[in-house]
This record gives sequence, C-alpha cells and structure tokens, in this order.
Amino acid sequence: MLRESIPSHVVNNNRAFYGYVRSKKNPSDAPTRSQPVPQPVKERESWLEEALKGQFAAFDEFLESVGMDLKTVRGLPDAEELLQPCNVDVSSSSVRRKERRRH
Repeated sequence: MLRESIPSHVVNNNRAFYGYVRSKKNPSDAPTRSQPVPQPVKERESWLEEALKGQFAAFDEFLESVGMDLKTVRGLPDAEELLQPCNVDVSSSSVRRKERRRH
C-alpha cells in the first residue's frame, strides 16, 4: 500500500513531518525491542473497511463530518453560487463591428 502511494506523494510534492515517540510507547517499534507486536487498540473504522474494498461513499461522509471534504478544504462556495445565471454577449467581433457601423 505504501509503495502504491509514492507517485501521489511525488506528484503532490508532499513532505513528511517527523515527530518523536518514545520507543516504549510506540507499538510499531515492538519488533525492534524483541517484543511481540501488540493487538490493535481498536477495530478498523467501517469507512476504512469499505475504502479498502474500493467503496468510498462512507469515507466521503466521514471526511465531511470532520470538515475535511474537498469542498470545505478548497474553500469554494457552493456550486449554485458559482453557477449563477449571467448575461453574456456571445456575438462574434465581426457582428459587433457591423452593429457599431450602423449606429
């Protein structure tokens, strides 16, 4: 899974942010201390189980519930606000020149 994500990280110019966690407190560090890997402290979220199967509707709902959906993160207004009707002159420049000559 990590290997598959590398192109996305490279293209988006993502950089890691490292923090320090004491080895004793870090469950993933257990094998380096000759300890068995502990069991997870909680079950996987249902949205993760669905996402691993290629179904992302529950994940999208989760992201929206925590304010991290694409619309919120991008900071864009609702599509209805962006798509307000407006008057646009679609006539060609030659038509406009002819109209100006008549007046």
